[in-house]
Amino acid sequence: MIFTSFLKNSSKLRRLVNISQIRLRSDLTEVTHTGQVWANEDYRNVRFTNARRWVNKNWGVKLAHQIEPIIASERVVYCDGDGPLGHPRQYICLDKPAKHWCHYCLKSFIKAQYADPGLRKESKK
Repeated sequence: MIFTSFLKNSSKLRRLVNISQIRLRSDLTEVTHTGQVWANEDYRNVRFTNARRWVNKNWGVKLAHQIEPIIASERVVYCDGDGPLGHPRQYICLDKPAKHWCHYCLKSFIKAQYADPGLRKESKK
């Protein structure tokens, strides 16, 4: 019983030593796409003692919002992902004057009367 408690305490001390070694690294302060950032003393930082923590700066949501919206004259449009490997058909109501996104593939749609004049090319849907 005493030996097992000694082993538990020694592993805690090893963890603290490893954390103090990586405390000042700048790659551990970057926020991930899920919003994860841990305190300097957090035990989860131990896995980055011998490797750099890589954080992808190109989040999918940011890239999807850069795509030009599809302009439609109809009140209701649908998105099926285009092609045989698409997704279930989703109907999108365009009544409100804003962009509306497909929840599967993040394509954006906007009604023609609410679109900017420079984007007035009609779509096929």
